[in-house]
Amino acid sequence: MSHKTSLTPGIVEVENSTLHETKEDIRLDQLIPSDILEDRAQLKAFLEAYYTFMNMDEFIYQETETFNDVVLDNIARFRIPDPNNENNRFFTDETGADSTLVLTAPDGTTTTIDLTDINVSITNGNELPGSLAEVTSEVGKTFAVLSLNGYNGYTATLTTIVKYWVGPGPSWVMNSIEAAMDIDRNETNYLELMQKEIAAAIPRDVTVNKRNLYKRIIDFYKIRGSADSIEIFFRLLFNEPVEVEFPYNETLVPSSGDWDQPADVSATVNGAVTNSTTVVIDTADENIRLSSKLVVDGLYTKVDDIRVSGISGTTITLSDPVTLSNNQTITFIPRGTYLDNKGFLSYNIKLQDSLRYQKFSYLIKTGKNLSDWEYAYDKLVHPAGFIYFAEILIFLELVDATLTAALNKASMPGTQPGVIGPEDIPLLVEMFASTFLPSTEAKIHKTGTLSLSLKNGVISSITITDGGSGYTVPPNVVPADSGTPAGVDDTAVLVANLGAGDVTSISITNGGEGYNIPTLIIAPPTRIVFDGSEFGLGQTVDDVSDTIKLQTAEVSALPIGSVVTYDSGLNSAIGGLVTGQQYRILATPTSTSIQLEDHINFPGIAIQFSSAGGGTDHGFTGETATATASKTDGLLESVTIVEPGFGYTSAPAITFSGIEQSTGSGVNPSVTIGIDSDGRLDVDNITINSEGGGWTALFATVAANPNATSIASISLAGLADKIYTTAPTIVFPVPQSKDADGNLLSSNVTATAEFTLDSEGEITGVNITNIGLGYIDDPIVRLGSAVSNEQRVKDEKETLILSLNHTNTIPTLGRQINPTQSSGSLRGYTLYDNQRFDTAIDSLDASSNPDLTISQQTPVADRFLPEHLVTLKNPSFRTIINNGYKQRKGTDNFFTSARLYNTNQTIEFLGTNEIQTIDSTIINNYNTNTFVHIEE
Repeated sequence: MSHKTSLTPGIVEVENSTLHETKEDIRLDQLIPSDILEDRAQLKAFLEAYYTFMNMDEFIYQETETFNDVVLDNIARFRIPDPNNENNRFFTDETGADSTLVLTAPDGTTTTIDLTDINVSITNGNELPGSLAEVTSEVGKTFAVLSLNGYNGYTATLTTIVKYWVGPGPSWVMNSIEAAMDIDRNETNYLELMQKEIAAAIPRDVTVNKRNLYKRIIDFYKIRGSADSIEIFFRLLFNEPVEVEFPYNETLVPSSGDWDQPADVSATVNGAVTNSTTVVIDTADENIRLSSKLVVDGLYTKVDDIRVSGISGTTITLSDPVTLSNNQTITFIPRGTYLDNKGFLSYNIKLQDSLRYQKFSYLIKTGKNLSDWEYAYDKLVHPAGFIYFAEILIFLELVDATLTAALNKASMPGTQPGVIGPEDIPLLVEMFASTFLPSTEAKIHKTGTLSLSLKNGVISSITITDGGSGYTVPPNVVPADSGTPAGVDDTAVLVANLGAGDVTSISITNGGEGYNIPTLIIAPPTRIVFDGSEFGLGQTVDDVSDTIKLQTAEVSALPIGSVVTYDSGLNSAIGGLVTGQQYRILATPTSTSIQLEDHINFPGIAIQFSSAGGGTDHGFTGETATATASKTDGLLESVTIVEPGFGYTSAPAITFSGIEQSTGSGVNPSVTIGIDSDGRLDVDNITINSEGGGWTALFATVAANPNATSIASISLAGLADKIYTTAPTIVFPVPQSKDADGNLLSSNVTATAEFTLDSEGEITGVNITNIGLGYIDDPIVRLGSAVSNEQRVKDEKETLILSLNHTNTIPTLGRQINPTQSSGSLRGYTLYDNQRFDTAIDSLDASSNPDLTISQQTPVADRFLPEHLVTLKNPSFRTIINNGYKQRKGTDNFFTSARLYNTNQTIEFLGTNEIQTIDSTIINNYNTNTFVHIEE
């Protein structure tokens, strides 16, 4: 059944809609003959399931799969490969409850790791499809297991659940195709497809309502290149105000400016003047000004240059003597003046420089950075190849000057079709701009170049001269410079490593920079405190075993042979010990006790303690460690990309050479540099693996691009939907590589390429048929044969709206947004059969149809008309009432007013009146009306 359906104001109406014919599984009896389905329950169940699947908007299932990885940085990362960007497989087990992880060591032993929500992280779940986008749990393509300390280098095997997402079934897509065309309510994927068709240049990250934007993008295209389009561009995409200035308005144009020439002033001479510079006139006039020229018909002209040098009432003093008769008429021509400084050099008037201060330039002022909007602006507003806005304005002004009318009116008397007016501006812009479009840009393969910076005075090695003793925690190591001059550019970062209470080594985290003679200051060991007043058997100071009880960690830091210094903490010393004297550890009978010896006077003999010390603050302090540091000069500090190159297919190798500080001292650094999508060296992907050293000067060489000096790519811009009968030719210049004598190389080859057209004649791409050889810089490519085979403007149907017999008012009053319906509308009642009709038995007669049950589904008020944009009709725009048939043939009185052909009067109404008795003047007066009424 042919009909139309409109869901929302944004939908495209469709003829012969099938939206009402959904749910094939419910209509199975209508699709499959009943005799086939009879006694075939499995077939029916299969078909119902099949049609259910075909009508589903999505289908999600899961499978258990296995992934392998290598543990690096204490993390095992597993990724779902998606080379075709199908975005339909995801990890979902965020707690690890349904997953197992087995680590295999290099020797083949295996370890099973327990997985929890603490050590499991699922990421990379951007742009999830369907209902997966609404879930709050972790869903993504990367499954990471954290905190695998001690397992780096192990092979990791993960067995986990992978969830598969299948998009809408074919029947669902077919039955929802109308909704897909509804820009107000369609799915995001359909909205993205619409954007590719009608708004490809719009940035994907704009924050405006994309649905409203796409619906109005056509209106924007119609005003491209105008001042309004620039303002709309920044308001629409960035919500930013914008100002446009024309530097040409501040450029010196000699003798231009705004010249003001006052009107001439006439006066009558009062009294004859004979060879005198004083003239008296009848009436004083304030419009006579100094320096005005005197002109008298037949006597003096402008060439005589007689000027007013003084004015006093009616007395005029002239620069030269004149002779005038009484009552003679004379004329004063005032001096004109410039109202501005456009034609003069001043603080804000510049000389034309053919760059910023010239006729075809303009300046955009906005709050956004240039990098944020220049790409989209070039695509949407500014055609490549010329300064768009100024040229269009000059063109329109010339047209308007020719037609002698203002731009806000049609350029002929009245509104005449076929004459240029403001409504034609978009077409004029398209026609004018099309002569400059499209534009092509060629890029050649290039080899990259690098610049290196070196650093000197880097601490490269440390030697422990005395490990010290009694260190329970690693001491701070402070580097210093004892050389001359001493100027450290970057302080080194050093970390001490302990053995049994002594410093065994110092690690260099950062060698610093600028050390002349590096020295190291190592902090002394922490004082070990004990209670010297506890004296006796089993006490801290045991006079029986001659031991002192300490903490286990403190005894571990004082192995046998360690030297410590005793102090009594300003109290009386323990009997047998002297404050400030050094003693050596003789023995450690237990893990918490030590014996001391006087290694200088009585070596090998344990000191016997005779009495307790005073107070609880007694202590031992070990010896401070010492070390020396060595520096290295000529290390690689940084890498700068001078020329990124172009067209590399893989990251090029970096080799080094240079001048060594001494023979054999140079150690090459190691550097890797990645490339971007255009095959250029990536400034954000530079890794210095090792810094080398020993160089006075160091140079880096990037592996040569094998295709250097050949064409790498050709990009297109400003296609503007132009149509060609045949593809324009692409013309490359001759390569400019030369030999030592300045002659072009015989190996130079001119590149060639060709455009490809679609069936409509639009350019779809470009094929490089010969990459050429010998190009030094990116060549400037031009197009040939563009004019002869180009259709400048597409053929479009013209619509002419004629308002006949209507009031002279505009049809509409603008547009407004109607809000969302506040109270729902009922779906309506639905009758349905609870049982299957048996055509052989059942009939519509209820008495003979006991097994037929008809029931009704309760309606639900859940339909709401969404917010939508409407056009407001002007109530004053209507047909002219007095030109209607009834108004021209009134019915007030049958005999004395205009008559309708049918007045609905009965025969009795006429009574005794006869037609011949009606005066002929009345008939002619009220039955003839040739005047057409006009309403303003």
